[in-house]
This record gives sequence, C-alpha cells and structure tokens, in this order.
Amino acid sequence: AADDDDAADDDDAADDDDDAAVDNDSDGFSPTDGDCNDGNAGIYPGAPEGCDGIDTNCDGLLGPSETDDDSDTFSECDGDCDDANGLVHPGAPEGCDGIDSDCDGQLSPDEIDDDVDGFTECDGDCDDTSISSSPGNVEICDGLDNDCDGLLPPNEIDADGDSYSLCAGDCDDTNIQTWPGTAELCDGLDNDCDGFPDPDEFDLDGDNQAPCSGDCEDNDPSVYSGAAETCDGVDEDCDVLIDEDFDLDGDTFAPCIDDCDDTNDSIFPGQMEVCDGVDNDCDPMTDELVDGDGDGLSICDGDCQDGDPSIVPSAVNTPPIADNGLSQVLSLTAGCYLDTYGNAVCFNCDPHTITLDASMSVDPDGDPLGFEWGAGVSGGAGVVFTTPTAAATQAVITTTPPSAPGQTTVSYVLIQTEVYDCTSSSVATVQLTVQCTGL
Repeated sequence: AADDDDAADDDDAADDDDDAAVDNDSDGFSPTDGDCNDGNAGIYPGAPEGCDGIDTNCDGLLGPSETDDDSDTFSECDGDCDDANGLVHPGAPEGCDGIDSDCDGQLSPDEIDDDVDGFTECDGDCDDTSISSSPGNVEICDGLDNDCDGLLPPNEIDADGDSYSLCAGDCDDTNIQTWPGTAELCDGLDNDCDGFPDPDEFDLDGDNQAPCSGDCEDNDPSVYSGAAETCDGVDEDCDVLIDEDFDLDGDTFAPCIDDCDDTNDSIFPGQMEVCDGVDNDCDPMTDELVDGDGDGLSICDGDCQDGDPSIVPSAVNTPPIADNGLSQVLSLTAGCYLDTYGNAVCFNCDPHTITLDASMSVDPDGDPLGFEWGAGVSGGAGVVFTTPTAAATQAVITTTPPSAPGQTTVSYVLIQTEVYDCTSSSVATVQLTVQCTGL
C-alpha cells in the first residue's frame, strides 16, 4: 500500500512537470524556462523592463529606471534626470551649478548669459539684458550700475530731479533750476551750466539790483528800480520817465533840465518858436524877434528867408496857388481760380506806388514856396497810404489795395498838399481811387 501511494505521488509530480513545461501565454517561455508569469505574454525572461512596477524580465528585480537609487523619492521613470544625485529631481530648486536640478531640460535663467557679456546672474551680472553691466566693468555716465557693485557713483545720481547728473553736465545737482540748456533766470546763477551767468545778472554798482531785475543803469548805485527821483535829468527809478515828479506842466521837461516855464506845457527845450514874443524853446532868446540877415525884418515880420538879406517879402502878400495834379484811378487785377464747389477764390492785389507832383504850384508874388503833404479821409476797405516826407515837391505814395473775393473792390484816399509862402498858404486835394478786381 505504501508503494502504491508513492507511485501516486510520482504521478502528481510528473503532472506538475508537464504543466510547468507548457507555454500558456505563448511568449516562448514556460514556467520551466523561467517564465515568472505564464499568464502574461509581456512577462518572460529577458523581456524589456518598463515603468510599471512589474518584474517584467523575471530576474526577481525591478528595472533600474524604476528604482529610486538616490533616495530622493523619484526614479528615472518618475522623471529623475540624474538618479545618482539626490539633489536632482523634478521640482528641485535650481542652483548656480550648471546642472538641470529640476529636470525640466533647461538651466535656470540665472545660469544663462543673456547679454553675452561673459557673465550670468549667477556670476554676479546685475543686468543680464545690458552688455554694459557686469562685475568689474568700468563705470560710465549712464545712470546704471556698470560694475554691479550695487552702488551708483555720486556723479551719476540726479540728486535734484532735473534729469541731469553731474557727469551729464549738471553744474549744481542741488538746484532743479540749474541744468545744461535751460533758460537763464535772473538769479545770479549759471542756470544753463555754460560756465557763466548772463551779464545782466551781475550787480556791478552795488545797489543790490542787477539789470535783469530792473536796474537800468548798473554803473550808478543811485539808479535802480524803485529809487527816489531827484530833479537832475536822470531816470533814477528806471520807469523810462525823467524827473516826472518835478514836471509840473506835463510837457516831459522839468526846471532842472531847462524848462524855462514849468507852468506852460507849450514852452520847453526844442519847442518850435512862434510869433508871440515868448522864448518858446528856452534857448533863451525870442528867436522870432531876431533879424537874422539884417534886412530889417524878422521871421515874425514876414521874412521867410531870414538868412538871405536879398529876399524881402512883399509889402502886400498874395497867397500861393497849390496844384498837386489830377485825381487818379488805379485799376488792379487779382488772379482767381474756382474751388471744388465752383466758387471763385481770388488772391489780393499787390501794393503799388503813385507819384504826385506839386511843382506846378505858383506864388503870384514870386515868393519861395514850401510843401507839406498829408493823407486826408479815406474810404473803402482798409486802404493804407504812406504819408510822404514833408517839404518835398513830389510825394511817392504806397497803396495797399483791398482784397477782391471774386468782385471789384474800390477804396479811395484824399491826399492834401499845403503850399505856403512867407505868410500864407493854400491847399490842393486829389482823390486816389484804387480798384482791385478779381477775374
């Protein structure tokens, strides 16, 4: 009986051996051949290991990529790009060591020399976007920390906020009103930093006022803006008026500057003498009573040429006859064009000149004649006539024609000529008409 049992056991072992020799998953390996999982065709001796936590090649071990060799909780299958370095794994902090510590395939930005100046931020480059900033670089006047020592040189700091530092030309970096190119102020400072305050900012006479602040005579300490006026012919208070506090009659002349009658505003130095027996011009002679040429007659006696004794006025004077020509019409044409709406747009007529001649005037007594010209009343749209010089036989008159927007515009002016002999005069008047026509 015992032999029978042993025989049965031998049969079971043989059956097991037969089963182990069968390749159930058709992967070419049976358990007898070392297939540790004959139900999975992907598991057999020599199969490639994957990142699945399975001993795929039946060697009793997981694949190297599946093991955390450096004990940093990451395997190569987890993305550890250096499983021999516990400081290198996904999410690890990047350092300045040239190693991809966080396994993202890139070095950190601080380890890259972006401006190609030979220094990274890890090397101490304080501005890796500017090639002019790196450790040991020479400082230049640009407001940047070129040598990356964390400090700007004092001459590069704009202390007063005027956008200029000392190295950029600011000659006083404590004053916001002083910088290169600014306008000079009346403050005695070199505002524009050209090395010199303006000359009119200096108080040369010591009266505490410079020309730019109102001193109209900086060589006289008694003359400055606001000074008290004295009657001396000097504008002490710099208000352009001279001795205004002492001019009682308002003729701009005070007694201290030779107004011989400060109660009469028609008597002052330089005034025209008239035949009134008064010293009108304060010279001090009544010139009209003087017989200059010794012919027995003064100007007031009718001698109109008191420097020539051969010219004596007639006993009975006849007024002269004035003649300055005929009235004239000046026709001018302005160029025009049509705009996009068909309206006429015209240019103005150009200014022209007209010469009037009064040489045909005569004096029945044969007395020498003088001439005075003047523009009388004008009409129309703003014609301007330049008054000719007095005492001339001829007058050249410049006209400024009116504008002509597509029509004829007319203006006129009356020109008067006064012709006088020794004691009387007459007036001739002509009308100048200017037509400005747009065509």
